[in-house]
Amino acid sequence: MKAYFFNYSHDVQLSSGRVMRNISRNVCSLEYALQPLAVFTAAKGDLVVVHPQMVDVCRNFYSQYNFPGIEFVSLVDIPDMPIEPWGWDIGIVNSLKKSSGIHVCLPSLQQLDDIRSLSSRKNVSSCLAQIRKALSGFPLCGESWFCSSENDLQENVVFPVVLKLPWSSSGRGIKIVQSGLDVDLKTWVAHALRTQGGLEVEPYYHKIADWAMEFYADIDGKVSFTGLSHFMTSPLLNYSGNMVASQDELQRVWRQYMPLEIMEGVKEQLCVALSTLVKGRYTGNLGVDMMFCKGENDEVLLHPLVEINFRRTMGQIAQQIANRMPQYCPSWFKIIYQDSPANLRSFFEDKTHGEYCLLTPLTEETRFAAYLKPIS
Repeated sequence: MKAYFFNYSHDVQLSSGRVMRNISRNVCSLEYALQPLAVFTAAKGDLVVVHPQMVDVCRNFYSQYNFPGIEFVSLVDIPDMPIEPWGWDIGIVNSLKKSSGIHVCLPSLQQLDDIRSLSSRKNVSSCLAQIRKALSGFPLCGESWFCSSENDLQENVVFPVVLKLPWSSSGRGIKIVQSGLDVDLKTWVAHALRTQGGLEVEPYYHKIADWAMEFYADIDGKVSFTGLSHFMTSPLLNYSGNMVASQDELQRVWRQYMPLEIMEGVKEQLCVALSTLVKGRYTGNLGVDMMFCKGENDEVLLHPLVEINFRRTMGQIAQQIANRMPQYCPSWFKIIYQDSPANLRSFFEDKTHGEYCLLTPLTEETRFAAYLKPIS
């Protein structure tokens, strides 16, 4: 038995280390509306933690689905039991101690420091180089550098370039720079170097499609592959949805870009690299974002490691939805935001948007919602 607590503020909290961040109104609104998605991960006897105002709403809403033996509770009502969050950080640990009085089965400050250190994009650069070296004969692309000073940055910038903060979330903290740093960008870079200790720098690649591989790290440090994930991002690199489909179907789509042998080779090397990285430092879900790109001669190349997420991912949620609701496969799992609850309701009442399956309840407070839309 577990209590699932999806703290979508996790990536924001990581940037502050041991200091609690004041979470923005939008992130709070996101957590309020989407915490119920944990129900797709939970099993009989498990608890799903939601906002107090959402407890009864969720009980009623999910009664239409087949989720027997899963209970919704508020933070203050969690019994003393194992907690599985979206990701571990100082914010969720302090919330559990303060609101629920839970002190056992929580990570120590050292463990939280390890998770934050692992989550830095500095690790992307080193792991990517290891993967590329091990698979030198594969049709791969991708390189990056971690720069800790302005001199390092100047030496490694060849425009167009992508600059990334060590810790940020869903496209935030990423700058695509086409031709030179203006005054505003120089100010942003200086602030990043001062507050986060560096920047990841990578060439700009002509992306064709976003993919990910999902993994689990066990207590012995062994990292095992758990599935493929095909997702979408906006032009600003914000997450916008996942394909909900069986693994067989996802592999079929993958083969439209590259043979499965490439997938198997990358998967194997990622398991090796990640196992070395996490041993003694992390147990739990993780995901590696990657992308298919267009090469200089219009050939398709795979960038095998764009991001490493040491937490649960939306791709894993999409996998679990596919397992729970195979009748909706294939479809797109999407998250929508509207500036008011009324506009959100209007979106789902307007049938010009097509058919959908709502996955989270709508209330007088919700401005975000998750839903499934058939792939046309």
